[in-house]
Amino acid sequence: MMVIDIARERVRGKDRFMKMVLLVLVLAVGLIGLAGCTTGENPPEPSASPEASPEAARNPPVRSVYTGVAESIEQDKVSIKETGSDTVTIVVTVSDDTYILDGQTGDAKAIDSIKAGEAVAAVTKPVSAQSMPPQSPGLVIFVNLPTEGLPPTYAIVKEVSTDEENQTWLVTDEDVNWRISAETPLTPYKAGAPITMDQLKPGMQVVGWYSTTTRSMPAQASPEKILVLPAVAEGQ
Repeated sequence: MMVIDIARERVRGKDRFMKMVLLVLVLAVGLIGLAGCTTGENPPEPSASPEASPEAARNPPVRSVYTGVAESIEQDKVSIKETGSDTVTIVVTVSDDTYILDGQTGDAKAIDSIKAGEAVAAVTKPVSAQSMPPQSPGLVIFVNLPTEGLPPTYAIVKEVSTDEENQTWLVTDEDVNWRISAETPLTPYKAGAPITMDQLKPGMQVVGWYSTTTRSMPAQASPEKILVLPAVAEGQ
């Protein structure tokens, strides 16, 4: 009997040993799997990085608009502190091709008419000098802004068309269609020769006064008046 009991204990010991070995193997496999998850082994395939919208790539911003306060004025530069900013946002470089206009009447102004602390709106080309603050060539600087509503809008005419209701539309490069009529005042730059609707052509630079647009695509506006600037030189 003693021999049988000893044999049984040995069998039980082997069973316990095998169970211990199996338990260790299971734990080891689990730890390896956990390590793979936490260390990045066999990570899921990364999703492709989003590409820029083809539409955005084809239609980069035509220009930028800054509304704020003239911080300093030099012979050929105007530093603007944009509304809501504590520092100068943009330095607008002024050349012979830059229009400085009264924001209410459209009258031409000189750069020395701009006063530090005055509210202005500047329309510029895309930023070209990567300085701090950035610098950009000015297209138009509006002074004496309207006390109510939006500053005037500068745009270039892309197309002049007439719809089925015989309404005339100026399609602009600002993606806003301007609806005009025979009653819409068309003011020439610097009191030049009078302009009629049939003289409006693609390539003309225009400034429109309006405060609202529709939510359609493209948006629509009905300017109260339009200032007509000289046409843009080809290649600009």
